[in-house]
Amino acid sequence: MPGLKITRKEMKRDELIDGLGGFASALQRHARTASIAAGVVIVLAAAVAGGIWFSRSRTAEARLKLAAVYRGIAAPVIEDGVAGAPYATKRQKFLEVVRLAGVVISEHPTSAVVQWAAYYKAVGQKELGDHAAALETLGPIASGGADELLSSSARFLQAQVHEAQGYAAGALEIYAGLANSAPVRFPAEMAMMSQA
Repeated sequence: MPGLKITRKEMKRDELIDGLGGFASALQRHARTASIAAGVVIVLAAAVAGGIWFSRSRTAEARLKLAAVYRGIAAPVIEDGVAGAPYATKRQKFLEVVRLAGVVISEHPTSAVVQWAAYYKAVGQKELGDHAAALETLGPIASGGADELLSSSARFLQAQVHEAQGYAAGALEIYAGLANSAPVRFPAEMAMMSQA
């Protein structure tokens, strides 16, 4: 065609228009697939956000229940001469501590706080004179699967239970081990004094 001159700029514009047209027609052909994929992405994002929210709320709930265990351990009793104390006797107090710790363990078995709940359950069992149950509860914690402070505290409590049972050799062995290799956060002096 004589007299028709197409510039390079016009050619690029035509290529861009053709490309956009091809993209638009591809979208039209695959609109259903694209909307399904977008829906799947939205559902997955909602599921992840919901999972994170649920996990955080369960962790917060477990911590609140563990706080009730702490309050129970620290609570005074009337038989010790504290008027208006929440518990009449030490037995009543430690029965409640064991119960509260059991709630944390059963309702939040995968929570990070469950091992501390088990430790305080064992404290209650020891105070109630249920030494066999206390040692059974402490076994997994003292084996070292927990953090060093908790593991050392559990071993120290095991030694106290052995001592309460009259098994001095077992208690001395644990105290000596703690005195020699306690982590920084655990007061090794306690183990040395108990060993003495």
